[in-house]
Amino acid sequence: MSNALLEPGFAQDPPVKLNVNAKILGLVLGILAVIGAVITLFAGGLLSVLGLAGGVAPIWLLGVIVALVAEVMGAIGGFQMYNSNPAGKRLMTTR
Repeated sequence: MSNALLEPGFAQDPPVKLNVNAKILGLVLGILAVIGAVITLFAGGLLSVLGLAGGVAPIWLLGVIVALVAEVMGAIGGFQMYNSNPAGKRLMTTR
């Protein structure tokens, strides 16, 4: 007996079908990750360095560093996907 929540009926025939080439997807995700990293670096980093976050500036800075590392890993994975390196998919997926 199948579970309707874990295996819905429309899973075999999804309403929206997107066939995107992995190279194009990797390029788009890599560019978006670089843009996000730049915004995080300047906006979040500037706020935490200037201390505008109040007494939680060190925690804010730690969050900015974690987000920046995640975005750099995403950019690396995206550009590896663009270069047809299968290891890039591992950096792009979440578990």
